[in-house]
Amino acid sequence: MRTLSLLILFLSTFLFAQVPKELLEFFQRSGYVVEKEGEKVLIDLPRGKAFPGEIFEVFQSKKPIIHPVTKKVLGYKEEKVGEVEVIKPRENFSEAKTLENNGIKPGDRVKLKIGSVCYIGGDEGYYALSQVVQNVKRNSENCDYVVKELENGYGVSYKGKPLAFFQYSGVGFAKRGGVFEDFALKAKFVRSLESLPLSADICKLFGKKDYLVVLFSDKVKVYEVLKTDFVEVLSYAIPTGYPVGVVCYENKGRSAVLVNMISNGEASSAVLSPVGNSLMLTDKNVPYLFGFFYQNGKKVLIGQEFKGSWGKVYRFELRGDKLVRKDALNLPEDFRVDGANAWNNVLVFVDNDGQLRVYVNDEEVLTEDGFGLSYTTAEVPGVYEYAEGDKYGFYVRPNFTKVYKDVLPLIAKNRASNIFQLVGFTKFTEGELWTVVRKKEKVYEAIKLKGRKFEEAIQAIVRDSEGRIFVITGSKGTIPIQNRGEVYLIEITPL
Repeated sequence: MRTLSLLILFLSTFLFAQVPKELLEFFQRSGYVVEKEGEKVLIDLPRGKAFPGEIFEVFQSKKPIIHPVTKKVLGYKEEKVGEVEVIKPRENFSEAKTLENNGIKPGDRVKLKIGSVCYIGGDEGYYALSQVVQNVKRNSENCDYVVKELENGYGVSYKGKPLAFFQYSGVGFAKRGGVFEDFALKAKFVRSLESLPLSADICKLFGKKDYLVVLFSDKVKVYEVLKTDFVEVLSYAIPTGYPVGVVCYENKGRSAVLVNMISNGEASSAVLSPVGNSLMLTDKNVPYLFGFFYQNGKKVLIGQEFKGSWGKVYRFELRGDKLVRKDALNLPEDFRVDGANAWNNVLVFVDNDGQLRVYVNDEEVLTEDGFGLSYTTAEVPGVYEYAEGDKYGFYVRPNFTKVYKDVLPLIAKNRASNIFQLVGFTKFTEGELWTVVRKKEKVYEAIKLKGRKFEEAIQAIVRDSEGRIFVITGSKGTIPIQNRGEVYLIEITPL
């Protein structure tokens, strides 16, 4: 019973700790009247601490409250003497007008008049908010203040107007040594694929629905993402070359499929744009290989030069049906876009030596060997990655998932069979999912998720708009007709 009590206490503390304290402090804002002239009042709450239209109640301290035994002054009885409405927040104070005045004067205390508060989101946010606000309404927007749990934090609006956003504090790597020692992996089979998948991604390609885009050796296939299945909606033959990756990207109502391709040992990628319910080739021979980072839950498109070796990295935007190169990015040496991803302040990638590299706030916190292999290869003259001639291996892009409010990176590790390599044929025996945990301050460790191992190789880890994670595997036979793939929906739980 004692162990159970400790666990419940830890979980409660853990969950509430993920709610930004700034959100709770938002509803406890208070200050003082600095100056009063007629109906105009200045309060000592600057821009960002007070917002136009907000109402503050004004109180004056009266009789002290004295402890009968210790005779200590515990506080003062307060009497409400008015209300003021914020008109114009400034850098160091805010201007307000009086709505009710029963003797307001400088030095009086002002406290936010909360009125009604609605909350839309998970249980932890609701219970944490209820600690500082009375009678919080759930799943309604008919309130003065509305708090919504979003992808990376909490948004607050006042009378329909957005006021503030409180972000989760970076990526909350799970701390090993507490209750959550390890993580268990469960996988549910969703569907099979008739050939070997090389890469995959998910985005809202045709409007508001999620679509899974899977890259094969000669085409891309698009599947509508349903609750328990994927339904194929189209197939598109890609240009000649070696396809090595795919990105499904959306931005400001525009979307595109970027097919990473190698031709004559160099990047020669293609852009496919949606037209009606089909795809059309709108650009080709693009000299970059593409990937993305997550920033505030949205994909930021990045591209890297590749001419037999990895070059400069740039941010890209979609303008119409064309890609526009923007600013250069300062990333660590040996960075590779094919095996890279980031979530706000955390960067995860696999370098040329197959080392997993993890950076937090630009500081490298972990290097781990043994990552990077997959069935996705291309001929790059003079570069020998596998025992299959001039084949250069490309990596599986990591992804991120939430376990409670911790955001965990997910990295594929495929284990190769030495027997097949000896006869000039690369064959994987199993694919594993790994993540990163924090052992103590600035000490991190890569750990394998316990449970399900995937047959042969993990070829993609994708995430839909609801945060669900799918793992796409590939199996390779001695003849092409034996190649196939499978899609799994995974669930990760702490142990």
